[in-house]
Amino acid sequence: MAACGSAPVPAVTGVPTASSPAAQTTAQAAYLAAVGPLPNLLGPDVAEYDAHCSVNLTTAACVQALEQFGSDMDGFLSALADVIVPTVFQTGNTALKKALADLVGALATLIAAINANSPGVEDDAGGAVSAEGEIFPALGIIAREQGSIPMTAFMAADQAFSTLLPKGWSNVTGDASLLAASHLTGAELVAIQWAYLGATAGITVAYVSVRQVTPALTQKQIAPYLKTVVGGVTLLTQPAAFMLDGSNGVFDTTSTSSQGNQYEAQDMVIDHEGRTFEIVLTVLRAAFPEELTGFDAIMGAWRWVAA
Repeated sequence: MAACGSAPVPAVTGVPTASSPAAQTTAQAAYLAAVGPLPNLLGPDVAEYDAHCSVNLTTAACVQALEQFGSDMDGFLSALADVIVPTVFQTGNTALKKALADLVGALATLIAAINANSPGVEDDAGGAVSAEGEIFPALGIIAREQGSIPMTAFMAADQAFSTLLPKGWSNVTGDASLLAASHLTGAELVAIQWAYLGATAGITVAYVSVRQVTPALTQKQIAPYLKTVVGGVTLLTQPAAFMLDGSNGVFDTTSTSSQGNQYEAQDMVIDHEGRTFEIVLTVLRAAFPEELTGFDAIMGAWRWVAA
C-alpha cells in the first residue's frame, strides 16, 4: 500500500445502545470477525489432505492429516458455540455448524474404516473426503446472508462527507478489536465486505478505509505521496487524476503479499477545501475486479457536506 502521512485523526469513540443501528452493525462485524479465521484454519488442513490422501488413504501420513483435520474443525465448532449470532446470520450459522459437524463425523468414520482395513477404502481414495466440496460452500452460506444487510447511510463524525454502503457491506468503524487487528485504527470510515468466490477460495475480505492525511498535502504533493511505497509493495499503475464529487484527486493501484496471499489495493488521495483524504480499497487480487463494483458504488454515493 502507499505510504501514509503523519498520524491520522483518532476514531470517534462511543457506546451505542443495543437496539441502535450502530450496535447492530458492531454485532454483525463481531460475528464475521469470529468466523473469519476459518478459511485460514481450513487451508492447511485441505492442503495436507490433498498431499497425503488424494492417492492413497491408508498411509500413516494420511490418517494423521485426517485426525488433525477433524481435531481442528471440532475445536472451531466448540468455539463457535459461544459466539453471539446476530439475527441476520442465525440461519447461516446453523447451516455452517451442521456442515462442520457432518465433516467431523465423516472424518471420524473414515479414520475408523481405514484402521479397520475395511474393504473398498482404497477405491474411495479420490473422493471419500471432499474438503473443498463440503466446507467452502458452507462458508458461502454466511457470505450470502451478509447480502441481506440493507444499504446503509454513513456520515463522517465531523460531517465532512457522507456516503452509502451497498448491500453486503458493513460499517465497522466502531469495532476497535477488528480495526486494530487489521491496522486500520484511526480511520474515519472502515467498510467491510465478506465475499464467497468459489470452491477453493473460501471467504475473502474487502476493506474500504478513509483517513484524513495530516498535515494536508498540496495538489503537487499528492502524486509523489502515492508513488512512495513501502518494501514488498509493487506499484501496478502510475498515479492518475480523478474527481470525487467535484474535488480533485489522484489514485494508483498496488499489490503486496501477506501470509502467502496476494493482495491488491486502490489508493485514492483527494484534496478537498484544504483537507487531504485518503481512501483505500484492499482485497485479495483474485477478488479485486469483483469488489470494485461495491467500491465504485461507495464512491458514486460520496457527497461532501458544505461547511
